[in-house]
Amino acid sequence: MTGLLVSLADKGGSYRTRAKELGAVTLLGALVGALGAPGGSMPWLDVSLMWLGVTAAAFARSYGETAGSVGGQLAVIFVVSLGAPAVGVDAALARAFWLLFGGLWAMTLSLVLWPLRPYRPARRAIARVYGELAEACWDLGRLSREGASSQEWVEAAERHMGVRPLMEQARATLGAMRGTHLGRSRRGEHLLVLLETCEPMSAQLIALAEAMEAAVREPRFLPLRARVDSLCDAYAAMASWVEQVLVRERNEGVPRAPRMVPRSRRRRYRPAPDIRNREDPLSLHVEALFGKLRELAGVAHETAAGLLHGDPVSDRGRSVVGQEPRRARSWLAPLRDHLRSDSLVFRHALRVGLVATAALVVTRALGIRDAHWVSLTVIAILQPYSAITEERALQRVGGTLLGACLAAVIATRVHSPPRCSPSSSCSRRCRCPSCPSTSVPSRSCSRPTTCCWPR
Repeated sequence: MTGLLVSLADKGGSYRTRAKELGAVTLLGALVGALGAPGGSMPWLDVSLMWLGVTAAAFARSYGETAGSVGGQLAVIFVVSLGAPAVGVDAALARAFWLLFGGLWAMTLSLVLWPLRPYRPARRAIARVYGELAEACWDLGRLSREGASSQEWVEAAERHMGVRPLMEQARATLGAMRGTHLGRSRRGEHLLVLLETCEPMSAQLIALAEAMEAAVREPRFLPLRARVDSLCDAYAAMASWVEQVLVRERNEGVPRAPRMVPRSRRRRYRPAPDIRNREDPLSLHVEALFGKLRELAGVAHETAAGLLHGDPVSDRGRSVVGQEPRRARSWLAPLRDHLRSDSLVFRHALRVGLVATAALVVTRALGIRDAHWVSLTVIAILQPYSAITEERALQRVGGTLLGACLAAVIATRVHSPPRCSPSSSCSRRCRCPSCPSTSVPSRSCSRPTTCCWPR
């Protein structure tokens, strides 16, 4: 059971993040399984443990959807352990050991033998976008260095018109991936920031291309074109590095991140003083575009490095997607924030605990066997929002009816071949080949009977 729940807790992400989540379910599952093992001796003890355990597990949602999902899995382990009481301390410790063993075996399968990568389609879709941006940067640097004509700039723009459909395709793929997961994944947040960084970066490159198209072949624009060439190559190298991070998915074999502006090129293409002159609006416009591109490339670098090493999204990355910067808070702060009567999480935790406890009392009073399954159904169906609760209730009722109908069909239509047994109305007698010449096989015969001769 713990192996199944630990496998369901694997939502993808970096190996460090997945190991933390799966390890939390494994260790806490063994702990709550041992705590629920002594139940069954006294009814009041079972009722108290049920209310406290289920309420505490549901209240874990105050730390986010991922913690809420882990709390639901721990509640399942606790209720099943409470429904199958262990006799003695040795049995409780043995149960904790086997729960721990099952969780560790599931971690071995998920992290070593059979890794789960649910975000691979989204990663490759976003990698194609960054590959196209790298090509656009290299093309922009080349055209700026050569002082291309207007026709060449138009042809380059037509070559890179496919970046917009790639962005929309990546956005649809990532939205589908994030919509199928219950909780927020750190890897999903990294991919969202990288995708949302592509659009403003593409807009800045388009504006820079339009500005450089206006910089005709005049001696006073030579330092500006050289600087654009140098920075475009640096941005292209950065976009290519992000593409490799997204494609390879692991830290092994990924080269070091390139510098934003290589030192050799910075010395070679030192801009002339007149570039920063206020009387040159084109140079000032290009410098402003450089500043925005540098900031976006820095966000892409930080986010890709965090994706590679499992670090959280930076504050600059959160600002790109419109999220507030993270603030250092005590781990008790979420509990204090939700310990209020108007808190949705607090009311949901109380509701789940009370209904699960009431289900236990009613099933025990009616003498129903395996009564803990009713409490498990309550935990699985009840959600903080009524719409999700109604949907899960209909799914559970429909699935139960469908399963019952399927079982009835199998029980009535599919069965083993009948054995021959003589009866008064049977016109044929049966005998066993290994038995004496008797018409009816003896009880000690292990071979099947055969009807071979008439009465």
